[in-house]
Amino acid sequence: MGDRPDRKDARQSETQARIAEFKYGLYLMRQNPLVLAGSILVVFIIILSATATWIVDPEKAYIFDFSRSYCWSNPIISWGPQGAPCPAGTNYLLGTDGFGRDLLSMMILAIPLDITIAFVIVAAATAFGVAVGAIAGWVEESSTRLFSGLQTFSLPFRGWCWL
Repeated sequence: MGDRPDRKDARQSETQARIAEFKYGLYLMRQNPLVLAGSILVVFIIILSATATWIVDPEKAYIFDFSRSYCWSNPIISWGPQGAPCPAGTNYLLGTDGFGRDLLSMMILAIPLDITIAFVIVAAATAFGVAVGAIAGWVEESSTRLFSGLQTFSLPFRGWCWL
């Protein structure tokens, strides 16, 4: 049994409206280069996070070679006399750490964990904000003034949570 013509037309018009909204969003994104650059960066980081274990072998995090401790093989940037030259045939763009691990590889392997932590923090902050807002909206007007005052009072101190 086929759909009635009016339902089919409604679905087609809804699909066309969504496509038009998407195209308008892309148009607005092209108008603001910072939004475009930020969007491209976010997509790049998400793709890098999804493919991190394919790009870098996760077992490299557990291999310690102290002969390569703090070596630096990037000729463009010099960190001074404390950087030791790397053994012949090795090239590390960001150098190595005290355990002889490639820093760029370790940074790529850390991206999925960093994104997970960021999502958990944002979800917790959102849940806390929704709960406080619901309580403030449910309780009488005097508590709304109290919550508003506490929020205003806490504005200068929000940066302290990062210390």
